[in-house]
Amino acid sequence: MTRELSDFTDQQDTAGKESPGPNYHLPPGRYDEMCGPGGSFRAHWRYLGAALRDLGHEALLQRARQARRLLRENGVTYNVYGDPRGQSRIWELDPVPMVIESREWSQIESGLMQRAELLDRILADIYGPRTLLERGLIPPELVFAHPGFLRPCHGVEPAGGRRLLLYAADLVRDPGGRWTVVSDRTQAPSGAGYALENRTVVSSVLPSLFRDAQVHRLAMFFQHYRNALAELAPNCANEPSIAVLTPGARNEAYFEHAYLAGYLGYTLVRGEDLMVGQSQLLLMSPSGPQRVDVVLRRVDDEFCDPLELRQESRLGVPGLLQLARARQVGIGNALGSSFLENPGLLPFLPGIATALLGQDLRLPSAATWWCGQAREREYVIANLRTLVLKRVHRLPGEYPTMGWTLSRGEAERWKEQIRAKPYLYVGQERLDLSTTPGLGSECLVPQPLILRAFAVGYRDGHQVMPGGLARVAQNLDDVIVSSQAGGASKDTWVVASEPERAVAVEIPRRQPFSSGTERNLPSRSADNLFWVGRYCERAEGVARALRAVLQLAKEAEEFGADAHRICLERLLSAVTHLTCTYPGFLSGRAAGVAQARDAEIQRVALDADVPGSLAATVRSMVAAAYEVRDYWSADAWRLVDGVEEHWQSVVTSRPAAGDGLRLELNHLISALVGFAGLAHESMVRDQGWLFLHLGRKLERAQTVATLGRACLAVEGDPEVEALISEHVLIAADSLAAFRRADGKGETIEQVLETVLLDRRNPRSMRYQTERIRRAVDELPGSNEGFTLTAKQRIAIELDTELSLADPLALARVEEPPALRGTLSNLLSESSNKLAALSREITDEFFRQPAEPHQLVDSTRQSRQ
Repeated sequence: MTRELSDFTDQQDTAGKESPGPNYHLPPGRYDEMCGPGGSFRAHWRYLGAALRDLGHEALLQRARQARRLLRENGVTYNVYGDPRGQSRIWELDPVPMVIESREWSQIESGLMQRAELLDRILADIYGPRTLLERGLIPPELVFAHPGFLRPCHGVEPAGGRRLLLYAADLVRDPGGRWTVVSDRTQAPSGAGYALENRTVVSSVLPSLFRDAQVHRLAMFFQHYRNALAELAPNCANEPSIAVLTPGARNEAYFEHAYLAGYLGYTLVRGEDLMVGQSQLLLMSPSGPQRVDVVLRRVDDEFCDPLELRQESRLGVPGLLQLARARQVGIGNALGSSFLENPGLLPFLPGIATALLGQDLRLPSAATWWCGQAREREYVIANLRTLVLKRVHRLPGEYPTMGWTLSRGEAERWKEQIRAKPYLYVGQERLDLSTTPGLGSECLVPQPLILRAFAVGYRDGHQVMPGGLARVAQNLDDVIVSSQAGGASKDTWVVASEPERAVAVEIPRRQPFSSGTERNLPSRSADNLFWVGRYCERAEGVARALRAVLQLAKEAEEFGADAHRICLERLLSAVTHLTCTYPGFLSGRAAGVAQARDAEIQRVALDADVPGSLAATVRSMVAAAYEVRDYWSADAWRLVDGVEEHWQSVVTSRPAAGDGLRLELNHLISALVGFAGLAHESMVRDQGWLFLHLGRKLERAQTVATLGRACLAVEGDPEVEALISEHVLIAADSLAAFRRADGKGETIEQVLETVLLDRRNPRSMRYQTERIRRAVDELPGSNEGFTLTAKQRIAIELDTELSLADPLALARVEEPPALRGTLSNLLSESSNKLAALSREITDEFFRQPAEPHQLVDSTRQSRQ
């Protein structure tokens, strides 16, 4: 490198005479990204700084609220462990961007590319010839005592030749203006997807500033990322099938996994979706096993294969490492790459760079002392209270320890631990991080900054994302800058001297695993889509029934007639049968005493801890939808998120069983209908849509059967019949269809025909069974033989019995008691057939075979 990074920053100190104003107080002894020591804007900040100042703080707060709304609507979440908001915690984004000058960035870029290449070569050597160990360039303890060094990976030559597909470095700027690497991220670096989403949101809320600032675009980075993944495929794969392996929806960065899978056009899978067979990695889909050529893994190394790595893992795929060893699957990043995150390697990198590359290290590491060396160990112990203390292998949820925060007793315990196992610890210099402007409550405030930069290995070189994921702490005194520690993120703008041409990202349609049809639907995703449909319909059906109950209860209080009381009891019993919250309203007190009735209504509607309640059903629907986040359009997900947010507020406020709750049920029903309709209209008619559609139709038919049997199977006097018929029609959303039907009058036969048998009414039971029969015929395997499948037989019987039913016979009453036996039997048998059909679908398409696991973990002793 011919020019130091600080050369550029020194020149920028004197550039520009404008300043952000008197309220922006520069922290003493720290480098500020926006302002030089005199308080004026640095040259590359001049335009943006002046624009932000002129825009005004109130307008910036408005843009921040707009950004948060966009993040919420887009479902951008980050799960901070221990946070009660869990998966629904919105990603924190400060709309004020972090800005870097283009010439300075070119030097960072060069250093990142060199560092990525160096680490890739180290990984190849450590799991190969180990010449670095033989030459003494890396102490053996740093390798063999590190839990990230996976012995079963020795000798594995990756398909495609490259081990580090994606590399990330956490960069900080020291008080002298020099960029320094404090840590390397090599096993499954996160943040690239969040950086892209940050760019999308910030460019939306600050469109003119983004356009005029001449910011480098991110499109080409992701284009190279996609191409690099294809390069990892085994030689036999001309059109490789690629999957993104995620730990699941509870992972803190699950949104990013789903987002990247959808953005790049790949299938999001979990370990349970995959299996090894016939020397291939196979996706278990409803159509049968489909080959997978490349896995972009977001699961930690040792959890990827329970047979050879960590036997208790349920996140990986048994036999995956053997496939990698046979070069039958490409994996990015290669298994065993977490070893490179060892901070003990940092002091040895300059010597290794000279040996392997013949070059000096362009991007320096923070000064680090590995305690496995005697002189360095004594230095760390002597200066313990001034250093950042780290383990060479970071434990989950563990942060570096700031030596200056330790009490005397804590410091002594640290010294004892270091002396006992010195090879497990390092000391690192304390760096007073540079600051960048962030949005405070009253004005812009300087906030400590750390920048995660990304490089992807492509062909014979690397492509670096222009910018990266900037993270800031809220207070100057914060020593940890991390999303898990509550920090916010920023979009990073690398500003050019002239406008950059916008590049459209060539994103392919989702590649089929078998040519000619779209068949890359994991069985687990099919399962979740099926249950999203069922839970959505179940929640709507229960909400409609509860709304009818509330209306009838109000009328009963006003009129006090026996007919209203009898009808209310029937509707209440229907609610209990729909929700299976027994004994519920089947208890005489719950149905007959107003206070007890209202308490039970609140319990059934609002208590999420009661299985089958409306609140529990909504929660289950949202959870299932989140598991298949990559299948929803932005508008559909916005409705799912709105349902969760609004109904959670209703559950918290617990409105009384009256008009207040009825209004909330109206809102919920509208949102559920909107989501169902939008999903129906926006989803491709593939297998995913088919299972969602089947779930909806099965549940709606089951709801109508339960409602009809509970409310209409017993005869009442004419006033009761008329009243209960009206409310059944309301609960079944068929009142308008009934009034528009041919013929006059309001006989029970006509009600039964509208609710059960009218194939023109999209809410009738017959309408559902007819579409169930058609959908079952489209299921994989339904048309492959000469005989009907069990599912087809059930669907045909179900639809035929309803099509042959006579409304007059259904309305006929058998004495005694006043029971409509034919109607009751038909609905009971139909309900049983619906349940049997659901079991057949589940057994054939959703259940996964038990995974083989070794009985003894042969690797654990070596890690102690």
